[in-house]
Amino acid sequence: MYAIETKKRKFDRILETIKDHANSRPPLPGTPSQTSVSTHSLVTSNSAKKRRMDHLTMSSKNSSTVSMPKTANYLPSSREAFLERLETFGPITKWHVPSTEEISAVAWAKRGWWCIETDMVGCRACSEQILVKLDAEEEATATESAGQDVEEEEDLTTAAMLRHRLLVEKYSDMIITGHAQTCPWRNRGCDESIQRISGLLNTTSTIQTLKARYDSLEGLDVPSVHVSAGEFEYPTEDVIKFRFDVKQLEIPHRDTLRLAMCGWQSSSDREDIVECRACFRSLGLWLYRGEQPIMEKLDAVESHLEYCPWRSASAQRTETWLDEKKTMVPAWVLVARMIREVAHRPTVDGTAETQQEEPTELGEQERETKVKELLRRVKELKKPFNVKALLRRKPASS
Repeated sequence: MYAIETKKRKFDRILETIKDHANSRPPLPGTPSQTSVSTHSLVTSNSAKKRRMDHLTMSSKNSSTVSMPKTANYLPSSREAFLERLETFGPITKWHVPSTEEISAVAWAKRGWWCIETDMVGCRACSEQILVKLDAEEEATATESAGQDVEEEEDLTTAAMLRHRLLVEKYSDMIITGHAQTCPWRNRGCDESIQRISGLLNTTSTIQTLKARYDSLEGLDVPSVHVSAGEFEYPTEDVIKFRFDVKQLEIPHRDTLRLAMCGWQSSSDREDIVECRACFRSLGLWLYRGEQPIMEKLDAVESHLEYCPWRSASAQRTETWLDEKKTMVPAWVLVARMIREVAHRPTVDGTAETQQEEPTELGEQERETKVKELLRRVKELKKPFNVKALLRRKPASS
């Protein structure tokens, strides 16, 4: 009982100390007297622990050796400019904040930030820079936990989780307040729909862009591809029978079509790699090949980052009718619906394209029946154009 009470008192002291320090907010960046903002206020112990957190500082334009363009760069409505910023966070060796965090790359890019160095963001409109580090607490906790007993190790882990949460909240605030007072990005960021992939409600443009992605993937040794449909329906039969053109006899490669349907295309400068131009994720296809592949399964949906519009309905922000109600869906679902629509599109004779199956050998009786049915339909079509029959008709008596 005594051990439990002691542990509870330790936890309460840690929580109260962290809250007290978190409430003492540092001055906003951008003032003449401030050259850096430290996250020392988030640390609760002695000066040795404070020294470990020195690298978690926000460096201003006077303390960095990286030169930033001085030209104004405020285009909150430009999706092209947004994607250009987001792409700088792409390399996995350059940005280490998980895509599941609320301070992920997309949150920084929506507020005008570029990734300029490892875990460092900068604004081209006000030249402010911020070093973003979330793994320092994990490293510090691992060092302190060495040689500790189970109870003390649990206390350290709990404190680290609390500090991590407070650190995320602090950086979330810095996404806005990290800009200079006069910076336009401080007042307004990109719209929530900036990630939306446009044109996916138009059949022609959707199939054209699908064909372009498919063509880029042709020639690659594409392994087996899985699609995690989740709550949405995956049109398996329609994908099998889909043709880009009515006159096309060859069936598109099924796994290649699945990749293209979910937004993947071949990398322009790297071999055997596919990439997404919405979240800038890259996949090496060789990882999924062989009898014992390094990666177990290539999932065309789940392989996108969590905030990608090809995977996230909230990022795509496009509504469509599902089960007699309007629902927001990710981009891949919109493309899948267009594939179904094209696959079921009627041809000139009124039949659906999906009903065109491989020719089979017919018996004599079946062949005769089909010929009679065809002649009957031709006769029906010719009736309105039978001029002689119309001339032979007697005029109605008055």
